[in-house]
Amino acid sequence: MNIFRTTLFFLFLSTFIFSQDHLLITEIVVTPTSGEFVEIHNPTANPLDLSNYYLTDATSAGNGAFYYNIVTGGNAGGGGFDFHARFPNGATIAPGEFQTIALKAADFAATYGQNPTYEMVETDAAVANLGEAFSGAISESATLSNAGEVIILYFWNGQSDLVQDVDYVVWGDKAEAVDKTGVSIDGPDADSAPS
Repeated sequence: MNIFRTTLFFLFLSTFIFSQDHLLITEIVVTPTSGEFVEIHNPTANPLDLSNYYLTDATSAGNGAFYYNIVTGGNAGGGGFDFHARFPNGATIAPGEFQTIALKAADFAATYGQNPTYEMVETDAAVANLGEAFSGAISESATLSNAGEVIILYFWNGQSDLVQDVDYVVWGDKAEAVDKTGVSIDGPDADSAPS
């Protein structure tokens, strides 16, 4: 009976994952600290250009720092223990592909015996870097909290007001959770209408 439940669970999970039409966060590892990473997956039938995709754990309701403020040019979180990263121009993910994003590739390789797809803090020239979403958005001390955190994968074309959430995972507690209900911001586009 246990084998039946396990098989049923994996059948459900694989059906769910492969029926999605957008990028997914499929794995987050927070311990050991040297092995921290985030994994994304493209369940679609097409390659996806990652140039306008961002990955962040930077939210702080206490000081009003939220990732979606990136459209205003300020108070979008990042730096210190949080990161706010952008995939490199021209980066792609193939249909069905999984990619890993480590904080530091050297730590990842020492923990798992292989390189990640990307790193945030440069430690290995052979591994592509995620860039800072803005100056100072990634520091050497960036880390994922074991106790409670959020990871947000979002799309922003750099010109519109709209930050489109793609996938969102919160664990441990809800202190970093984000509710965008009622939030509207006028950003860098030519009009004065908020999104």
